[in-house]
Amino acid sequence: MQTIGKLKVCENITLRQISELIKFSNTDPVILSTTRDNERFKDKIAFNAWRAKRRKIYTLADEHKKLFGIIWFGIKSLPKNIHYYTSLDTSRYTITLAIRFYEPARGKGLSNLFINKAWDLYKETKEYLDNPNKGIWLETNINNFPAISAYKNLGFKLVSKPDAVTGKVIMLQL
Repeated sequence: MQTIGKLKVCENITLRQISELIKFSNTDPVILSTTRDNERFKDKIAFNAWRAKRRKIYTLADEHKKLFGIIWFGIKSLPKNIHYYTSLDTSRYTITLAIRFYEPARGKGLSNLFINKAWDLYKETKEYLDNPNKGIWLETNINNFPAISAYKNLGFKLVSKPDAVTGKVIMLQL
């Protein structure tokens, strides 16, 4: 476990935090407008189906384990049906991540700290160590300006045009 001020970065997620995650995913206007979490975390059945895909979960929580944010890493290939701005060796990028912040953690400058702490923990996992292709990528909504800005500060580059239907773009850590 690592800390960010009074908040703790923990591996995994508690049952109470799963309930909080489901609530945030279905009621938080920012989450509803920028993610598909209301499908992914619609209820505990949907959460368990998502979790079965072997995501590595890290939470940001206070001393009472109240959920402030979540990051997950997973092994997943880059989408093939995307128009990339540049030619890429897409086989290099097999690790995906996603991050969510919930009130009152938003706008506090925690994203870089949280991602870096979780990334440090993830790099110690067998999943990461056994993976020969350690390039990292993510998908975000083109209109999610705070997220894009935070990702750029972490060295991610926008490498795709927005999907015409979803507005999703791909960013890589080059």
